[in-house]
Amino acid sequence: SSLLPDLISYSAVITAMEESGRWEVALDFLRQLRGAELQPDSGACGAVLTACGRGGRWEISIDVLAGMEHAHLRPDIFCSNRAISAAEEKEQWAVAIALLRGMRVGFQPDLVTLNSVASAIEKGRAWDRALVLLTGMLSCWLVPDVISYSATTSAAEKGGKWQWALAVLDIPSFLPGIIAYNAAASACHR
Repeated sequence: SSLLPDLISYSAVITAMEESGRWEVALDFLRQLRGAELQPDSGACGAVLTACGRGGRWEISIDVLAGMEHAHLRPDIFCSNRAISAAEEKEQWAVAIALLRGMRVGFQPDLVTLNSVASAIEKGRAWDRALVLLTGMLSCWLVPDVISYSATTSAAEKGGKWQWALAVLDIPSFLPGIIAYNAAASACHR
């Protein structure tokens, strides 16, 4: 008799491929897992999402996330964050925003989610979107951190909006770090 791989063995290989940066193999094993009529869990899917993100394949991350929905496997916050991070790495701010908007009702984004979106917006030089996101964070009871404010300040700087960069520094709850100060100073220099 032969031993057949189970979810644990597939997940172990997928995780090993994630850690070694081999997104193609991780994705192939996820497909094999489905082909063996096994239901992947969020851990296996999350590992593939991370591997694809590290490999710069944000489009495939989106497909994996959609495949989870199709298989009636609700993506958890970690899977959603991994897909958003994949979009962020390739400066796909519109994709990151779409993923944020697509999060299920009752499934609240966390600070990691919003900071990844803010970073994608900053990298994409969409300063006006960064300000909207920061305002939204403040209005939905999430306390922005230095990453949130720094990404917003940097986005304003890259957009040549020195007034907005300084306005972010003036928010009472914000204790700016060196990145935010440098971005504001650079915006004023332009």
